[in-house]
Amino acid sequence: AAVVFTWPLVLNLTSHLAAPVGPGDPYLNLWILGWGMNRIVSDPASLLTGRVFNANIFHPADGTLAFSDHLLVQSLALSPLYALTGDVVLCYNVLLLVSLAVSGLAMHAFVRSVTGSTAGAYLAGLAWAFWPYRFAHLLHLQLQALYFLPLTFLFLHRLAAGRRMRDALLLGVITALQALSSIYYAVIGSLALVFGAVVLTVQVGRRAAIARRLALAAAVSAALVLPVSLVYWRVQQNEGFGRNLYEASRNAAQVSSYVQVPPGNVVYGTTALLRSGGQERELFPGVMIVALALVGLYRGWRSDARPLVVAMLAIGALGFVLSLGPDGIRPLYAFFHRYVFGFQAIRAPARFGVLVMFALAT
Repeated sequence: AAVVFTWPLVLNLTSHLAAPVGPGDPYLNLWILGWGMNRIVSDPASLLTGRVFNANIFHPADGTLAFSDHLLVQSLALSPLYALTGDVVLCYNVLLLVSLAVSGLAMHAFVRSVTGSTAGAYLAGLAWAFWPYRFAHLLHLQLQALYFLPLTFLFLHRLAAGRRMRDALLLGVITALQALSSIYYAVIGSLALVFGAVVLTVQVGRRAAIARRLALAAAVSAALVLPVSLVYWRVQQNEGFGRNLYEASRNAAQVSSYVQVPPGNVVYGTTALLRSGGQERELFPGVMIVALALVGLYRGWRSDARPLVVAMLAIGALGFVLSLGPDGIRPLYAFFHRYVFGFQAIRAPARFGVLVMFALAT
């Protein structure tokens, strides 16, 4: 499916970038990926010492890789391919294809675990991997890193349902990988996980036991993310990076954004059935996905899956409200902007709309 949806990319993996435009984010991410892979192959110790963040830009500033997403998790995964080929364009395109496929597999694993339905898991995986948001942000390689979010909720569900401490450890590791793979998904995913964990715990009961496991998961995640977070915090303090509420409101979603698609969408875009509102506001999930989600909501509400249904409804509502930015529920957005580390880096609140799709796909 990843090959089909990106055709004919697979025929041009070394000569073309998987992006609708060249200058801008695709070239930036190509360089970031190349820098990370080069450092990992030539100086692997730089990952442990932090030298990898002293990139060859903006001399004599330090930590310049932290001026944007670092993509080090992705660079580490692709470094064997880079060592063999030395081809950064090939690695970029392989990363995009793998991101789509693995995102689908991750959602498949989550949905199959909580529903037991193989058919439903395939539908959810395909929906999560290929909904219009993916292609609205095809030029943002870091925003394709949606493979860890379903896995965090897979282990959260296991943690709430069982007694194995291993699930808490795995939840901590996967949450850390999610945070390290994308700044946006570090903020979006962490808020969703905390919110979902609270709602699910209230629904399930056994609050003390679940709280202990969640504390362990949080400690593991914090220990893994802290070294990188300190680099970003130091850079933010030194350079004054951040977005104010006015800047955030310029790239917020509107209610109408949820019926807008990329112009190249075959069913709705090219036929002019739905218009485009710009890449940050193309959040339409699809008629069939919404219809199937409503069926799942009805059936789940009447079954033992009600706690998960309530949690997903809450997460979808949170994503919708925050996607509207400061012009939505301003006190709530302003609270997160002031007190949540990393929230000031949010340039486009519309991207919180991924939580709406996450709830629908689940």
